Amino acid sequence: MPHMNEIPERELIVRLKSGDRSAFDVLYKQYHAAIYLNVIKLIRDKEDAMDIVQDVFITLWNKRSALNAEVSPKGFLFVISYNRSLDFLRGRARHTAAMRDLGDYFALQGVNDINETASQELYALINQLSPQQKRVLELCKLEEKTYSEASAELGISKHTVNEYLKKAVAFLRMHLPQKTGPG
Repeated sequence: MPHMNEIPERELIVRLKSGDRSAFDVLYKQYHAAIYLNVIKLIRDKEDAMDIVQDVFITLWNKRSALNAEVSPKGFLFVISYNRSLDFLRGRARHTAAMRDLGDYFALQGVNDINETASQELYALINQLSPQQKRVLELCKLEEKTYSEASAELGISKHTVNEYLKKAVAFLRMHLPQKTGPG
């Protein structure tokens, strides 16, 4: 019987589809380095790249029954890694923009401009919110979801979303430095 590394890829896919972990291990060893290099080129962060690669291979395992044994998994793995990398980059950019937008939002509410120190204070204050208030604030103000979308995601009413958001904003306004003078 041939060693697992000597089995044709087609047969590895058939075995993987039936839940054979050793086939998965062979494919992991075969493609891990190339997928990692693909991800690291895009996101330029080793730890996050390793997390994304791990997620790619978890996806391979979870979607193994949909694989076609006649087609190399290489394309599937590269497409998934590329998409996950873009999602990561979008999330990072969205988070940066959201913090800037949150600063603008609070400035409009009468709160001082959010500088680096104030941004750290804001993070600390957000972490003091109840888990529900924090999640609603993240969804509605950082991720710019509607009350309906937040309501559906959290399994609570739109009224409850509104109440959590009002309480969160009131808490933050109370604890963030206030404007002094005209502005």
